[in-house]
Amino acid sequence: MSDFKLSNLSKPATLFALGVMGQFASINAIAGLSCDAKASNTLSITVNPAKVVRKDVPPGLFGFTLDWFQFQHGHFRNGNIRPETISWLKPFSGALYRYSGGNAFEWTKAIGPQAVRKPVFANYKGMVRPEFGPSEFFNLMEQVQGKAVILLNIVGPENKPSPPLQMHADNLDYLSWLTTNGPRCVAGDRCPIVYFELGNEVDWEAMKWSALDYSRRVLPLVTAAKSQYPGIKFAAMGKTSPWSERVEIVKDEFDSVVAVKMARDVDAVTIHPYYDGLPIPAMRTYIDDLAKKYRAHNPGLSVLVTEHGRWPAMPKTGDWSTNWYQASGSGGAISTADFMLMLMNEQSVSGAMWHTISVTGPWQLFHLNKANDAIYPSAVYWALRTLRAGFLTDVIAVTPPTVPGGRYAGGYDIRLVSMKNKEGNISLMGVNRSAQAKAIALTIVGSSFKNTEAQLRVMQGD
Repeated sequence: MSDFKLSNLSKPATLFALGVMGQFASINAIAGLSCDAKASNTLSITVNPAKVVRKDVPPGLFGFTLDWFQFQHGHFRNGNIRPETISWLKPFSGALYRYSGGNAFEWTKAIGPQAVRKPVFANYKGMVRPEFGPSEFFNLMEQVQGKAVILLNIVGPENKPSPPLQMHADNLDYLSWLTTNGPRCVAGDRCPIVYFELGNEVDWEAMKWSALDYSRRVLPLVTAAKSQYPGIKFAAMGKTSPWSERVEIVKDEFDSVVAVKMARDVDAVTIHPYYDGLPIPAMRTYIDDLAKKYRAHNPGLSVLVTEHGRWPAMPKTGDWSTNWYQASGSGGAISTADFMLMLMNEQSVSGAMWHTISVTGPWQLFHLNKANDAIYPSAVYWALRTLRAGFLTDVIAVTPPTVPGGRYAGGYDIRLVSMKNKEGNISLMGVNRSAQAKAIALTIVGSSFKNTEAQLRVMQGD
């Protein structure tokens, strides 16, 4: 074995990815304030490629929620997707894209020639004509080599519940349309659709459906769809924001009841973790708990993170928008990277979608310069690109996986993940949340370094 030493790789508020490929090492880093790490602050890291922690980690972890209206507003011009948007998204090959119109999307008004499309309800914007419909979405999937999660409207037009039989018929018609248009499929290895998501946060706010309300409404739809399309996969809705309420082990607890009613008939369950009001380890606990409840009835079921992102601090008085930068800025980038590194070790998680591909609101993967209608990536985008550069195939053992500390509420200063692929390449990715720089001394068991080169990219964190 051989040591590879890099001074100052892990800087304060840092995200980095180190790739060792034969005789070449490439380093991509998002870092905080530049300062020299003293010898006493050297962190010794050992990577063992022979010990696989998680095999075949899905690239679908690098995914995005794509609300049709938000995407249309920022990325669709004159009937076409911006070419620069396509270029920015291409590096995330295999990513999952959640096509969403909320619980109010009327798909029949978003298909056909643009001139005949009718306005539909868009959250926070009222009635808007959908230019970026399902056909345009699947055109994007083809260009960026993406996979789709399709959110089904299980409520009805304008968030007003329609009769169950009408809702079932509307969604079955949607599936039929998909088999003859757009992707021309709803399931299968060559089909870009991975899951159909059964509703969005209907236990929350206006709907406030109970577990029984929800399962009784959607289970007949699942049964009917699977009888027509045996390979189709559905994702049930997990409880919205379980961390915001005191959850007791009672008979009518939402996730427990829906798991009993539906786990055997669906393929995944969704969750929407927003951090860092609660730290990353707390969110991991909720993901693990959700997986446990469903896998008790269906051991092969996956957890699907259909929304995630850093939650901006909400002031007691004043405008919340003054803190929106916390979600998409450099602080949000570090926070999201930490969450992504955690997910790479989560055996139950089959995909994750950062919320959202937007140029407005708290969560902006891109920003819009209104003066010239130009878009440019946010800090979160570059955090995800950095990790994607270090993302290989299998997670392998790294020691230590975390470095304890008090800077971050999660109880650690540094989180590390190492990966390898069949070509013999190895990567080391990490986040340093502390205020102290660390030099890294890296040992890869069974490997040696000769004429190794390094490239370092640095960006300041807040």
